[in-house]
Amino acid sequence: MRHIAKDIDKFLQQIQSSKQNSVINLAAEELVKSVLDAEFASIWYYDEDRFVLFRERDEVFAKEIFLNLKKGIMYKCFMNKEAKLYNYLASDKDYVASVDNPDNIKIKSKIMLPLIDGENFIGIVTAYNSIKHNKKFLKNDMQMLQNISSYIINAIYKMKKPMCHIENKVIVDETQEVKSSDDDTLTFVSNFVHDIRTPANSLYGFLDLLESQIEDERLKGYIINAKESANFINELTTSVLNMVSSHKESVVSEIKEIDSMRFFSSIAESFASNMNSKNIYFNIYIDPMLPKSIKIDTLKMKRVVLNLISNAYKFTPKYKSIEFCVKYIPKTNKIYLYVKDTGIGIPKNKQETIFEAFKQAQDTTALDYGGTGLGLFISAKYVTQMGGELSLVSEVDVGSTFSFEIPLEIVDETPFYIPIEEKNIKIAMVMQHSNGFCANNIARHIVRMGVEKTDIKVFESLRDIDNTITHIVVFQNKLDIAFSKKLIQKGIRVIVVEEEFLSIDRATLHQECELISQYGFITNKIYKFLNDVKQPKVLIVDDDEVSVILIQTILENEFCTIDVARNGKEALGMIIDAYEDKEPFDKVYIDNNMPIMNGVDVLREIRRYEEQNNLKPLIAISTSGEKCKDDDDCRLYDIEVMKPFKKEQIVEALYY
Repeated sequence: MRHIAKDIDKFLQQIQSSKQNSVINLAAEELVKSVLDAEFASIWYYDEDRFVLFRERDEVFAKEIFLNLKKGIMYKCFMNKEAKLYNYLASDKDYVASVDNPDNIKIKSKIMLPLIDGENFIGIVTAYNSIKHNKKFLKNDMQMLQNISSYIINAIYKMKKPMCHIENKVIVDETQEVKSSDDDTLTFVSNFVHDIRTPANSLYGFLDLLESQIEDERLKGYIINAKESANFINELTTSVLNMVSSHKESVVSEIKEIDSMRFFSSIAESFASNMNSKNIYFNIYIDPMLPKSIKIDTLKMKRVVLNLISNAYKFTPKYKSIEFCVKYIPKTNKIYLYVKDTGIGIPKNKQETIFEAFKQAQDTTALDYGGTGLGLFISAKYVTQMGGELSLVSEVDVGSTFSFEIPLEIVDETPFYIPIEEKNIKIAMVMQHSNGFCANNIARHIVRMGVEKTDIKVFESLRDIDNTITHIVVFQNKLDIAFSKKLIQKGIRVIVVEEEFLSIDRATLHQECELISQYGFITNKIYKFLNDVKQPKVLIVDDDEVSVILIQTILENEFCTIDVARNGKEALGMIIDAYEDKEPFDKVYIDNNMPIMNGVDVLREIRRYEEQNNLKPLIAISTSGEKCKDDDDCRLYDIEVMKPFKKEQIVEALYY
C-alpha cells in the first residue's frame, strides 16, 4: 500500500509539471504497470468525432484503434463498458490481433477497464504481460486498477485539452484501510465465501429439478455429478467460514445504475426451485410503480437480499410461507423492503443480539440449522451504510419479519408499469382455500396496476363465472383446459397459475393463455394479461452481435416485442412481409455498415414501398454511431443514436 501511495504522488508531480501529452501518457502507463506489477500498459482515450480509440505514444507505436471495424475484445469493452480479465488472451473467441495486440507483443494475459466519468465514456486502460512474465491477473488487480482509475481519467482530460480537469480522488470504503496483510486476506475470504453459499444452494435445487425432468440416463449421470459438486461447495464454504469466524470483513462500494425490476426479481427468483422442493409457499412482490432506473450499492443490496431470503428459507419448515416485498414510497423517494416468513421465530431474549457477528454459532441453532451467524451481522452493517436500519419483528412459532427502508437515487422516475387506463376490467379468481397466500399476492399486483379491488371476485369453478367477467385467474387445481379454451374463444383473457414447478405442458394450453408460477416473479405477465394496449413491434438490424445483444438487453423489459435481422437484405424482406401480413413493425433500429445491403439502401426501398402503398411510415433509428453527412440520407432516419449506446437514448427512441 505504501509503495502505491508513493507511485501516485510521483505520478501527480509528473503530470502537473508536464505539458507534453506523450510524457503525461508515459507517467500514467508507468503508474498502472507499477501498481499491477505488469510488463506493459496502454491508455486509450475515446475520440468521439472520429470514432476511434487514440493513444499518445511515440510514432513507432500504433496510435489508433478504429471502432467502426466492430472487431476485437477492445471493441467489445467499448460497447459493453465492462471490465475484464484475460489470462489466455489469444484463445478468446473475440480476440483480433490487429485490435487487441497492436504492438505485436506475444501477450499471454491482459486486464481491461473502461473509464467512465458520470455518463461519459472516456477511454480504456489496459495492462498486459508477455509469455515471459509469469503473472496472471486476479480480481484483486482489477480492484487496484479501479482504485486508480480517477487519476488515469484526469490524465486523459489533461491530454484532451481544453477539456476540464476532474478532481483527483479515489473512493474507497473506510473498511479498506490497511490493517495487517493476514487480516485483510482472511476478511476477504470470509466475505467472498459467504456469498458462494446461497448460489450453491440454489444450484443444487435447480439441478435436482432438472434431474427429475430428464430421462436420458447419460445426462442424469452428469447431473448427479454436478449435484455432488454443488453439495461439496456448500460443505467447503461452511468449513472455511468456521475457520475464519473470529475475523471481521470489509467490502468496497459498487454504486451502479440498475434496471430496478430486473435487479430485485432476478435475486428472488434464484430461490424458486428450492422453495418448491421444500414445499414452501413463496411470494415475490416488487412494486409495479417502482422507478424504472435507480442507482444503488448493488453489491451490498444483493448480499442483504440474498442473506435475508436464505435465512428465511433455512428457518421455515415445509408447508409454511415466505414473502419477499419491495415497495416504493414516492413522497420520500425511498424503498421499503421486507422478508417475512412463518418459520420458527426468534425468542425475545435473542433478538437484541441477533445482529451481532457469529452469535448464531454460539447457540444451539447452529447445530440444528447450520451457519455461522455472519449473514445478519453483514446485512445490518450494509443496510446502515446504505442509509437505513435493519429491523426485526419476531415471535416464536409464528415467524419473523426483517425489514428496512433506504433512500433512492432515481435516474428514470418513470414507473416500471404505467397504470392501466381500462376501467371495465372484471377479474375472476378461480381457486380453493389453500391458494389464498398466492392469490392475495396476485390481487395486490392487479390492484396496484389500476384495477379496483371491488372488481375482483372469487369462484370455485370455471363454470361458475358470470357473463360480466373479462379476465380469469385460474389455479392449476381448478383448471379445465378444454373449457378454458372455449372461454378464450369468447374473448375472455385467461392466466393459469402453475402450483408445481414445471408441471404444466405449455403446448396443452391455448396459445393466447398466459402461464405463471406461484414460486416465481409474476409482475410482467400480470401486466400483459391486464393490458390490451398493443405492444410496439421492434426490429433490430445489425451484423454486429455485440450491438444486437446490447439493444436487446436494454429493451427486453420495455413494453415491446423484438425481432432481429443480421443484414440489410434480410431486414428488407421482414419489413415488407410484416406490412403484407397487416402486422407492421413500429420501430427499426438499423446500422448502416452491413454486408449484402447497407442501412441507407434498405430505408430507401422501405420509404418507396410505404409511399407507393400509402402506408404509415415506420420510425427508423440509426445505430451506426456516426453522424449522417448526406442530407438525403439523413431524411431517411427519424432518430440518430450515438455509440457507445446509452440506455436512455435507446429507450427514448422506442417511445418517440
